[in-house]
Amino acid sequence: SLTQYAYDIERAIPPSNQWGVNSVPQVVAYNLLYANIVSRVASIPSTALALMTTLGQLELALRFADLRTRPEQRTKAYIDIGNELLQQGNIAKCVELLARAEIAAMQITYPGTRSCALSRIAQLLYQAGEKQSAQNTLSHALDAIAHKENNITDAVIAIAETAIAINDSAVLRRLLPLSLIHISEPTRPY
Repeated sequence: SLTQYAYDIERAIPPSNQWGVNSVPQVVAYNLLYANIVSRVASIPSTALALMTTLGQLELALRFADLRTRPEQRTKAYIDIGNELLQQGNIAKCVELLARAEIAAMQITYPGTRSCALSRIAQLLYQAGEKQSAQNTLSHALDAIAHKENNITDAVIAIAETAIAINDSAVLRRLLPLSLIHISEPTRPY
């Protein structure tokens, strides 16, 4: 898009100033190439990255996941790859990746989407044997929606299902008043 093109040009100006006027076209070309690659990588479905993990290409899948600029996409990729690692029994790498997923999820702007992602991360952490981490992550999911007025039905349901699955009664007690206010039809982004 033209907005991205303008952004890439703006990003190219400081290095060009540092390296001299003759390098401006090279820096602009490099930035446009980088933006094109990032755009193409972002279009790879996160399930394909998980399949790459299955095929022994974990490092490449992680590099592709890291290149995603939107936190929602990066989080989903980390979750899918983490789930695959869990299925393979690679618990340590799974937990490490889920920590990255949680950091990315905390950057998601919309509280309902952030909560759903954090709930899924909590489920995987619990399945990996990390009960305390799962409860902490689920608590973050609840905090994200605790004071929101808009429709957060999906997040409330995701948190409730996760709290039940990991036997977290404290979150269920905190969630009950929210569920009475916000339950309607779910749409499930994660």
